[in-house]
Amino acid sequence: MTAQIIKRLTVMGLLVSVFIFSGCGGGGGSNPAAPGTDYSTTSELAPNTLSSLAAPAEVYEHSSTAGNVSVKMPVESGVAVDYALVVVNSSNKAQSIKLRPESYVLSGSLLAQAEAESLKASRISFSPADSLVEARARQAPFEEMMRKDFVNSLRNAGGSSAIRQNRTLRASDHSGEKEGDIVNLNIIVSYGWVGQTYSSRRCKLVRMTDNCKIFVDQDPYDGLSAVSGAYAMSDDDINHIATEFETYIYRLMSDNYGQVYDIDGDKRLSIVFSPVYPKVGFAGLFNTIHMNPTNPDDSNQRDMIGIWTPHALSTSTSTGDKWRMDSRETIAHEMQHAINFSYKVFPGGKFKYPDDSNFTENENSYLEDMWLDESLSVGSEARYRLARGQASVHEARFDSWASNTSSTSGPHSYGLTSWASSLGHYGQKGLFNYYLFEQYGGDKIKSMVQSQTTGVNNIEAVYGKSMKELAKGFSMAVINESLRNEGLTSVGSIAPSYKFSKPVGLNLAEQVVTLGYTPISLSVPGMGTAYYLLKQPADFAGGEEFQFRVESTQSEPVEIMLMRLPNP
Repeated sequence: MTAQIIKRLTVMGLLVSVFIFSGCGGGGGSNPAAPGTDYSTTSELAPNTLSSLAAPAEVYEHSSTAGNVSVKMPVESGVAVDYALVVVNSSNKAQSIKLRPESYVLSGSLLAQAEAESLKASRISFSPADSLVEARARQAPFEEMMRKDFVNSLRNAGGSSAIRQNRTLRASDHSGEKEGDIVNLNIIVSYGWVGQTYSSRRCKLVRMTDNCKIFVDQDPYDGLSAVSGAYAMSDDDINHIATEFETYIYRLMSDNYGQVYDIDGDKRLSIVFSPVYPKVGFAGLFNTIHMNPTNPDDSNQRDMIGIWTPHALSTSTSTGDKWRMDSRETIAHEMQHAINFSYKVFPGGKFKYPDDSNFTENENSYLEDMWLDESLSVGSEARYRLARGQASVHEARFDSWASNTSSTSGPHSYGLTSWASSLGHYGQKGLFNYYLFEQYGGDKIKSMVQSQTTGVNNIEAVYGKSMKELAKGFSMAVINESLRNEGLTSVGSIAPSYKFSKPVGLNLAEQVVTLGYTPISLSVPGMGTAYYLLKQPADFAGGEEFQFRVESTQSEPVEIMLMRLPNP
């Protein structure tokens, strides 16, 4: 009798021990926790995931402001299955995004294998940035300064200025210029926070077409000349630029973006080639001072853009056919800036004097937001490459964003509506603009350029969608294009909004996560995206379902999108 009582008490003690050390399941369900699991009792369970993820190419979406969201996935025994996962930070604050396995946590040799798989993303190869794109990034700080100076000049002009009384006033008339003329033009030679320095340069009008004037600076600058020596522009170079402008660039930009305001009455855009530009580190420049109606010192009062001349310097090299290509694309890029400026500042051919009571120090209340203006310009370059019949729109700046494997400056670290003067921002924003062009056509791009609204308000009004929705589609298209490029999926059955219609050749440094592995935490800015490739091995031993958790900042919104990849 005593032995039976002792035996029963022992069994009861074991049951109590099992209950105490097992605990109860979290993640919105009652799954028992056991060694190799990591459930959270505070996690929100995303609904209806299993049925949504059963078929390839179906995208599951879930929005949440919970700090923890658990997601269940089906497991297919004996077959390797890959998933694309994007987590968009749709707030305006940075969030730490982390994935944690819940139902099955790897250890030992399986963990080592998963870690090795995750390192593959850090070994991707991509085209290095060239002289052109590096020059674009170098000049970005000046462009930001230039915008502020322009707005300040309008504020300082005062309400009684002549431009307020006569808004169609043109301060110059260059309609009488003819080929062979030498014109003195002010070109920036240095800049800093204390101001800019300009030099008066003797520029020769070497070609005049129906829609442009081509000037070449006749004076050497710091040992570099555009008219003599190894880096002189030839007649063939000049003819090439003139033909290219009339055949492709002007047609593309005028039909699909708009017209540059003719501030000097000559009905032509002045394109000025000067050795100053490569020496100061600029590939090209649309300088608002030359179209400033307050006519400040150093203004040429001319609708003009500046372009670098052939050169081989320690900071950059651009000669021969490479220089011609660089110059063509730069003309398109800078022309978009000039057109955008024209429609914001001179809508309908009249100067839009800012209302003094509403005019703030934020230049984006008057000019286009920097991130969107650069997005449109880089996008115009991609469309120019298409217009010329080039096979791909791919360029190095796309890789500078997408292929960056750094944990602190990878693709997750760029907010879609923020800006900094780095190549990655040019690449991300330009690719986003090209995505919008593919998805919705050129008319909406043109509407954005010509709108009086700026930034997020501009883009949301034109597309009739929230920035969040546009970011979600773009993020899925980016990861799907990269996985297609890697040979991990086919995109034929994927919905059009989640892919590029033409191959871009992108290599995205996404986080590669074998089910059960815990990747690093990512700091994702507002309107940024964390990208993941989830891999279910054919011999996965975690059961018929797998559950993981997305951790983010409590009360801040995230958008979770998950898709089972079609086989390649």
